[in-house]
Amino acid sequence: MTANNPFSEIIEAPTLDEILHALHQPACYPDHPDRVEMVQTHISAVFLAGEEVYKLKKPVRFSFLDYSTLALRQQYCHEEVRLNHRLAPTVYLGVVPLLRVGNDYHLREVVNMRDATVVEYLVRMRRLPPKRTLAALLASGQVTKMGIHALAKRLVHFHNTAATTDAARYGAPETVWRAVADNFQDTASFVGQTISEQQYARIQDFSQSFFRQH
Repeated sequence: MTANNPFSEIIEAPTLDEILHALHQPACYPDHPDRVEMVQTHISAVFLAGEEVYKLKKPVRFSFLDYSTLALRQQYCHEEVRLNHRLAPTVYLGVVPLLRVGNDYHLREVVNMRDATVVEYLVRMRRLPPKRTLAALLASGQVTKMGIHALAKRLVHFHNTAATTDAARYGAPETVWRAVADNFQDTASFVGQTISEQQYARIQDFSQSFFRQH
């Protein structure tokens, strides 16, 4: 490129690996935690950073979700906070942009840094103590019938008072079948790698039979 090219100043977006590496560094976070732990799934990466947790949505697209663009990831970060805030208002704290300034990355709630570019958005949450997970409570014998009943009562009230304007169409048989069929299409390329042809065919036959009967 020549100096006169109007696109010569365009900087390529960082790769997912570059972003994951940046978010692994304590200096990237406002509170500079002593260490950062990362836990990954096929659709997200969660960073345990001191007293807080940050969740990144990976740039992927499947039959059941579309995180393929930065705008979509920003949208669904806000949706996650909005929806989960209803049951856990003290846990879901907001959405934070990841900024790149030169070769440095910063998580900041306010974009007020000169020459900063927003390269990602993350859900910001309060970190919960490991000893309060259900697995830990079960192991220590702290799960009681009273606690289970209290949780069930809260969930019943939540569902009874939740908005249901568009709920019916998401549970329509054709909508459910479309999701199942899309999953078969998405996983077809893995036949012979993670699942055999016989297993794949049996699952398809069972799914089709179940829909015919029910």
